[in-house]
Amino acid sequence: MRKKSYFCILKIVELMKRMILFAAAVLLSATMMAQAYQDRFDAALSAGNIQQQRQVLAEWVVDAPEDIDCYIARYNYFVNYIGEEASRLADEAQFATLAPIADSAFAVIDEAIGRYPNRLDLRFGKIYFLGVLRQWDAFADEILATLNHSEGIEHLWSFPNMDGGMVDVVTESMLDYQSTMFDAVDNWDQPTAADTAMMLRIRKVAKRTVQLFPRDIASVNILATTYTFFKEYESAIKYLQRAERIDPNDYVVLGNMRDVYELMGKKKLAKQYQDRMKNLE
Repeated sequence: MRKKSYFCILKIVELMKRMILFAAAVLLSATMMAQAYQDRFDAALSAGNIQQQRQVLAEWVVDAPEDIDCYIARYNYFVNYIGEEASRLADEAQFATLAPIADSAFAVIDEAIGRYPNRLDLRFGKIYFLGVLRQWDAFADEILATLNHSEGIEHLWSFPNMDGGMVDVVTESMLDYQSTMFDAVDNWDQPTAADTAMMLRIRKVAKRTVQLFPRDIASVNILATTYTFFKEYESAIKYLQRAERIDPNDYVVLGNMRDVYELMGKKKLAKQYQDRMKNLE
């Protein structure tokens, strides 16, 4: 009886070994197949061959519809196609013809994010394209959704070819996105309704970033700037003082302190910060 049981165990172990080897072979085969599709798509993309891109994607979707690189390639196809077409259009009125293609791009990236919610590059890709299309409400909303998800997973994102250090990636990206929105503000002295709306979006993003990363001095400073824009100087000073406590020698923060005190008519305090800036120089 023992001998028979022992023999059965050996059979099971041998079967498991074969299954593991088979699974490894399948995984390797899938990886090689995905790479082959990726190489073909990249070559077609570099050559600007739209027909070849479509052909590769059609085959790839059939063979590996859940492959994250397939999602990314499909998304890049739509984004690049829109870029090429937009460059040929005579005026902005014709851009509306590209809306269905943009919708297709967002459908692909949203499906990818739903399947791979912790891949940060997918969310960055979506945010970037919303900025290109100047869909600012959606741009800000997607940034906030990314920050909220980041909090939920304790900032443990996955990102191609990167291990660790994701907090810095998130905060630096938030700074880039806020800078993008700042660039879209046309007039600081006599702001339009669009300028005001943009500054409120920036404030939302900065405030949420500061909630998650209290020592992110750049976002604290940006938050103060939004209050300066609306002439809410006391609130601006409050956040600038907070930034100053994080780094008493931050040149940008000191300069903003000087400027806000000058706007408030507090010349003596403004001079103190000017002197501190000179000492740093």
